[in-house]
Parts: sequence; C-alpha cells; structure tokens
Amino acid sequence: MIKNTAICLVVILTVFSFLLSGCVASETDNTIPPELGDVVFFEVAYTILLEADLSNVADANKAADMAQLNQVISTRLRLYNGKYSNVQQQGENRILVELPGDVDIEAIKSLLTTVGFLEFREVEQSATGTLVTLRDYLSGTVNDFFDKEETTPRLFVNETSKEEDYGRLITVLTIDETGLKFSDAVGNNMEKEELNVYSDLHSWIPSRGNDSTPLTVALLDDAQPAINPWTENPEIDIQWNEQGTIIFDEIAARLYNPAETYSLEHVLGIFLDKKLLSAPQIRAFKFEGKCTISSEFTLAEAEELANIMKSHALSIPVTIVEIIER
Repeated sequence: MIKNTAICLVVILTVFSFLLSGCVASETDNTIPPELGDVVFFEVAYTILLEADLSNVADANKAADMAQLNQVISTRLRLYNGKYSNVQQQGENRILVELPGDVDIEAIKSLLTTVGFLEFREVEQSATGTLVTLRDYLSGTVNDFFDKEETTPRLFVNETSKEEDYGRLITVLTIDETGLKFSDAVGNNMEKEELNVYSDLHSWIPSRGNDSTPLTVALLDDAQPAINPWTENPEIDIQWNEQGTIIFDEIAARLYNPAETYSLEHVLGIFLDKKLLSAPQIRAFKFEGKCTISSEFTLAEAEELANIMKSHALSIPVTIVEIIER
C-alpha cells in the first residue's frame, strides 16, 4: 500500500491561506487546541465516504437533515479523544470524512454508523397488573395491545444474561388495521410459529413521564464514562437536563421497589438502537437529575457510548461506501 509522504505543518493563519499536498485543514473550533491558532493542518491517513439513506425523508427536509447529520458526525469525531477531522458534505446524500493516522479505524467505523438512539423502556402490564409476555401475544385470540394507551411498537429481546447475545432484539410487534404484525430487526415479517421458542420473553414499551413524554437521549445534558469504585467496572454517569430530571423522577416514583428481590415490574430497561444494555431495578424515589448506566462494558465501549449519547442520535441511517487508507 502506498503511503502518503507529504509533510504537514501546524500553521497559524491570519490573512492568507495555502494548500499542502496530502494535508487538510480542520476548521472545527472545538477540535483545535486554542494555542495552535485558527487552523490545524494534518496528514490525511484515512478518507471515508458515507452515504445517508434519504428514502424516508421528505424533499423539503433533506437539506436540513443532512446539515444535522453533518453536525452530529463532526461532534462525535471531536469527542473521540479530541482527534482532528475534516467533515464535508458531498452532493445531496454523501459525506466525506478525512482523518489522521493515529485513530482506531474500527472504532471510527462504529462511531460513524451507530444510530445511537438511547431510550428507556419498562415491561408492559395488562389491565390486571400482570407482566405481558410474547406468549400472551402469540395467542390466537389476541388482536390488540394489552396496554391500549401505548400505541408504539413492542420490543422483545433476549433476557438471558448467561448468553453472549444478551439484549439482542428478537422481534418487534406493531399493529395496523389488519391486526398485530411481527418483524425482525431489519423489518422482515416473522410468523408466529417461529417465535414460539421465545414465548417467555417480555413485552417492552417506552417509559414515559406523567405528561406521556418518553425518556430518551434527547433529554440528556451530559454523559461521562467512569469506573465504579466498588466493582471497578466501567459505567456511564448521566446528567439529565431540566425536563429529563422531572420525567426520570416521575418514572422512578412509579417503578420504585423497596424490596431486595429483583422484579421486572420495577425495572427500567436501557436500550440502545433496540438492544437491551441493562435492566436495573429502581431503588430510589428520586434521583434529582443523575443516574448511572451499568452493563458489560469495556472502558473503551463506555467511552464510545458516552460520546455517542452526548452527540445525540443520527437523524438518518448511514452506511460506509468506501474507506481509502493512504
């Protein structure tokens, strides 16, 4: 593989600019240490071409959604160890990313394509207060949701912590004018017969505040990776914004369990892109804006997830078209 041998300099530009072969200038304010001036030149080691799926975006919204996508990607790269980057939109639905060589390219690929939609869910309950399972929905006599006030899709995930694929999405349950529909992670229809083996899985619905606002990453103020001082395991410390603080405490008051016994009716499930990360018990009435996400993280994974959460979810699905290593 041919290496780019251009020499790059850090230059403080005031009234002139110029180009160096094989180098680019990063103009994102927060990626540049202030003592280095307004522009930093770096040798490009990786060029990544991204393509956004605009098939479900109205024509009137495409420009705004691409601008937001460009900003989210720029923010994620800035938060990734403060590395320099150059992010530019190419045409209607493509984004060009240029990076220096001292990055973990596999981590970058995940960073650029992970939607990052963090949400909090709880187990659905019937009118009598029993926990709803997939078996209940597989019954031939059921044609509607048990909790009729919650009309959004139900998620059924692997809840067995001993298995490596813990939290993996098994099926999504939706409803339309013809009745209940099951689909897999990519939207393909699933028949009831193939789901019988998963009949003990529970139905997870969005956790909402008293005004029905769902608890999602949009209500975050900050997220920081940390090491638990007692378990020495990596975790993520969350700070909610003003609205998120209120909604989280309303949910906590409803789910609070004073008993030591683990019970799913008192659990708040933490989901990232429809995968269950962890399902902790709510052990306090109020949290006053702060909580912690604990899971089987490595420190690197906790850092990456915290950065994704802080930069918010991608507004549009993104795929990598090409990666060029110089």
